[in-house]
Amino acid sequence: MTTTTAPKPTAPKAAKAKAQNPTPAATPAQPDAPKVNQAYAPADVRVKITKALADLGELGFTRPQISSHTGLTLGAVWRAQNDKVHTSEVATYEAFVAKVVNKEIAPPERKASKVSAAALAERVANATTVLEAQAEAKNVTALRALVASALEALSA
Repeated sequence: MTTTTAPKPTAPKAAKAKAQNPTPAATPAQPDAPKVNQAYAPADVRVKITKALADLGELGFTRPQISSHTGLTLGAVWRAQNDKVHTSEVATYEAFVAKVVNKEIAPPERKASKVSAAALAERVANATTVLEAQAEAKNVTALRALVASALEALSA
């Protein structure tokens, strides 16, 4: 009678490699370290660009106009106006602002108001008179008539 011995079980190669090279314990997260989004430019650059875009808005530049001059999307312009400038967009915004400052790109023409300041003041005075009378109205029909006349005075 012959006896055969079963082969001795061996550990898989991955288990052997892990036993020979144990991984170091994970380092605990540092709670004091602020989270930094690498996609956004540094805070001082973002603030500078956001302020520059606000100043351009005061000159009359709209989001679509800024988008067409810079070649960036409307969403990218919105982000920049809301202090979320991507690092890849910084040079584009700085070049655009420099062109406006150097008068290479002129601000858009603002449309003149159709109503003079004196006419607008008169409309407001008339509407105020009508609305003051509204406070004395006793029923809904009278209120509606007064509101209608106030609206008419403002739109005249």
